[in-house]
Amino acid sequence: MYPELLNSQSEEVRNTAKAYIDEMGTISETYMVYKERFNTRSKISASPDSFASESDRVFSVIEKRIDREESHYINFYGDK
Repeated sequence: MYPELLNSQSEEVRNTAKAYIDEMGTISETYMVYKERFNTRSKISASPDSFASESDRVFSVIEKRIDREESHYINFYGDK
């Protein structure tokens, strides 16, 4: 979807698609750190409070991203 939007005639659509792509890299890095930190039962058991708070934080970031994509996707895809 985003590669197609990067070719849009609308500068706003292109800029938004680029921003989403860049942001996904940051989200991916955040998730990979989280996954590595809590990828075993023993790691979770050793730090359950950190696991809970980090899980909430990571899932909130992902949820906000999905919400933004869904609200903008309809508007921007129609303008491609």
